[in-house]
Amino acid sequence: MEGAVDAMLDDNQANRYFLDVTTGAVGRIGAGHEERRTKLAAIQRERSRYRELPRASEAIQQLWCEELVRDLLAVEDAPLSKRVGDELRAHGLKKALALLQSSDDYWIVGWHSWAGDHAFEDLGVWLMKEIHGVTSEFKGCDDCAICRAGENGAGLEELLDAFEEQRHIDEDELPGK
Repeated sequence: MEGAVDAMLDDNQANRYFLDVTTGAVGRIGAGHEERRTKLAAIQRERSRYRELPRASEAIQQLWCEELVRDLLAVEDAPLSKRVGDELRAHGLKKALALLQSSDDYWIVGWHSWAGDHAFEDLGVWLMKEIHGVTSEFKGCDDCAICRAGENGAGLEELLDAFEEQRHIDEDELPGK
């Protein structure tokens, strides 16, 4: 799952990522890869085994960033929230993320976590639609709703519910709540 989430968030559109539905492995074929055509032909021959992973577009990630700014950053650091929101609207995601990066490592790490959570949720929805009988192995911290659900054998739908539960718990822990 981690490799698939990373693939969804890779902004290099020349890279293509495939999920091997037999083993669960994620493979990348980069633009400069010498064997690109051969590998793509092999994947094409075994279409039932490999699925190209969806990407989280910049537009989708911009929506996620707007949500981060509105739901978390505005509560924690209103001046930074305004600057990042203005940058996001005026110049787009990359400039807003550069501003987050320059402000404090805490917030760019927060963004990566936020985007990863959203990508994980979208991946779960995609897996349920695309691959019948999908299962996953989950290893976590056992300290949050998501990890407890995963370690108790939750299916993808139950994991999505756990993400929602954990999001509410996290929001309740914000200052002023």
